[in-house]
Amino acid sequence: MDDLDNAIDFTKKSIELEPTDNAYSNLGTMLFSIGNYEDAIGSYQSALEISKDNFIIWGNLADAYKASEKSLSFSSYEQASELAQLSLKTNSNDSYTKSHLSYYLANLNNTADALFYASQINENNTGLENFITALTYEQLGMTEESIRHLSLIHI
Repeated sequence: MDDLDNAIDFTKKSIELEPTDNAYSNLGTMLFSIGNYEDAIGSYQSALEISKDNFIIWGNLADAYKASEKSLSFSSYEQASELAQLSLKTNSNDSYTKSHLSYYLANLNNTADALFYASQINENNTGLENFITALTYEQLGMTEESIRHLSLIHI
């Protein structure tokens, strides 16, 4: 058994003891990473039963639907987008939320708004924010800009 299999098993055991949105979401992400999209979807849905207003979990669910070629990805990206926009009303300078919102909007084919938020992420932002923004640009077919954002990530 490799490390990821162990992590999945331990996460399932932790959920048996104390189910939390983070545990279900982490399990979903691990299952997604090995291509088990159906079980990932189930884990994200369980996470949302606990924390229905978490835009990250909605976005992860949308990605799992998209990877499994289910039509529900669009409505899940819409929900993630709406919740991220609500979050920005609380903190309009939150670049973490802006990077994710740009990605959700790109997946909703809302190019103008996706670019509006993506253009606010630069070398002063975190590696994660630049990675998500690179995904946005790749989704929009802007590979050179995607590569530029990947080059801003300092490992």
